[in-house]
Amino acid sequence: MNNFDFSNQTRPNIQNQNEIATVTINPATRLSQLLILLIITNAYILIYTTYLMLEYELIIMIVFYWIIDIIVILTLSILKIKLTYSQQYRYKITVGNLLIDTFLAAIFKTIILVNFTYSELDIQYFSYVIMAYYFIRSVVINIRKIAINETITQYSFLVQGVKILLVLQLMLITMRWKCTIYWSWYTTFSIAWGLLVIFFIVHFVFLLSIGETLIDYYKKKTTKIQLIGGIWLTFYLCGFSGIPMWFCYIICQNQEVNSFPTVNQATLLCILIISYNFSLLVVTVICKLQLIQFIKDVGFDNDSQQEPVVQEEKLPYQFLKISLPQKLIQISSTYFDFVQDSNKQQNKQQQQQQQHISNSNFSVINHKARLKAFEFMAKTEQINSPVERESGLVKSEEKCQVCFENQPQIVMLPCQHGGICDDCLQKCLKKSPNCYLCRNKIQKLLRVSKENSGKFAINDIALCDA
Repeated sequence: MNNFDFSNQTRPNIQNQNEIATVTINPATRLSQLLILLIITNAYILIYTTYLMLEYELIIMIVFYWIIDIIVILTLSILKIKLTYSQQYRYKITVGNLLIDTFLAAIFKTIILVNFTYSELDIQYFSYVIMAYYFIRSVVINIRKIAINETITQYSFLVQGVKILLVLQLMLITMRWKCTIYWSWYTTFSIAWGLLVIFFIVHFVFLLSIGETLIDYYKKKTTKIQLIGGIWLTFYLCGFSGIPMWFCYIICQNQEVNSFPTVNQATLLCILIISYNFSLLVVTVICKLQLIQFIKDVGFDNDSQQEPVVQEEKLPYQFLKISLPQKLIQISSTYFDFVQDSNKQQNKQQQQQQQHISNSNFSVINHKARLKAFEFMAKTEQINSPVERESGLVKSEEKCQVCFENQPQIVMLPCQHGGICDDCLQKCLKKSPNCYLCRNKIQKLLRVSKENSGKFAINDIALCDA
């Protein structure tokens, strides 16, 4: 292998590519994940809404939040243990980050309880620390991905950005509590309002698309699965747009307006949240099969957080672009010969070949490689019928004689053996610089392509070192 030139020409490392192939998640599991995410989000809103409605002690509300945090922490811990011995390293990191997020949220709720119940604390400083932590973590994650040549996907960048904005919103709330700033509560919640408005616009676009889907379904341009999936997805997004916006409105009005009917508004919102989640669960159970198929069609079952990183390796030889007038003709499954320029010489050669084969007189052929080639053809003529040759031999010649999968592309000189593809050639050259059939040393490599006439045109050539 040291006899060949090395160049900057590269090709993908198939083994590394397969190890980091895109992971497909069970559609039923993806559907469950979507429901759990919505239920947890609405549970956080519902707990605070009942606190405004019933006006019970602050510690009771914090206990409810702790219960949810404990359930989430236990679930993520079990999932992380299951992933410990798997190859999904990236998912372990994601689960670990979610564990840290939930743990920090539980600590922050505890500090809030201590601050408003027992003593006055400078709670805004803790929010500064959390803000710095998330910012540094985001920078470190991106630097690490750049260092190992890992792609920074839009999804990953978006999630990191949303987390930083939510922590910034939390910091503004603590600053308003401690009167570090004197903004109105609508201004204090400006980040949350901005995110909700963006999400509401996306939700509104989905609402408009439902009308178009109904028209297409009436015209039989779309399927029932797409119609059911689109309606369900639009209904699902209500839990992340309309309900949180109403929740933020009640909080701001409760702080800004003394005569605002907080209890009545909170009661209506509680009824809406319970009815909404129950209705969504019922619809999901009834249309489960259609929703699973919809998830497959849309691609929600594919994890696209990270694109596969394809490592590259150098070829053990350098192909040079050439344009040769000579062409090759294949006279056996692995043996090639140059086509003569003169038609007379070619016809004479073909007549000699036919005479030698018909008389089975192989002794007149002195060249050892030609002898093997014609022996192969003669034995094939004697053993196989024309039908067998068409169905067996021809098909065999069209595939690589090593892997029997790819098309043969390479001819080796001076032995003129072929029948091997580029990938198998690389594997062979890593073991030995000799021909895989006759074990003669390879001096040149030709990359060929088959023409309609049945002859092989020489496209590229790889030369030996001097």
